[in-house]
Amino acid sequence: MDRRERNPRLLPRELSLTASPMGINRWRAIPSSDTPYQRLFDVGYWDLVCEKFTLKEPKHQGQIIEIFPADGSYYAELIAIKLTTGQIKVHEIRKVDLRSAAESISANAEERKKGFEVKLRGPRKWSVLDKNQKVIFEDLNSQEEAVQMLEEYVKEIAA
Repeated sequence: MDRRERNPRLLPRELSLTASPMGINRWRAIPSSDTPYQRLFDVGYWDLVCEKFTLKEPKHQGQIIEIFPADGSYYAELIAIKLTTGQIKVHEIRKVDLRSAAESISANAEERKKGFEVKLRGPRKWSVLDKNQKVIFEDLNSQEEAVQMLEEYVKEIAA
């Protein structure tokens, strides 16, 4: 196990300035997927990128850092609460677990599909009906096509 695996640090290529509305810098950090979330709160994690935070003024408290790891597992916002030479101390504003959110969206889509029915109506023609037997799609050539149309429809009404 090398030092990077034990104590990962944010590399300069993993941090970029995204906006500066009203003088407050907003950064995007894309840490490697193997970086534990709690490591973001260690001052040593930021030591390779500290000079980027001191571009304009000596005091840069209040800068926002968006965290979006390479594997897309979560999104977090941190605020820089203390910046000194070579060190940044951050505090969590919010964190959203994107994996559980994606699973929730998928479960909701499956639940919505229960209110519909794919049915063979007429000679070799498939239809998608709602729970009141109202036709949503008809004259589809295969059951697979009907299921695909239903999935797209459920995604559309969920958005």
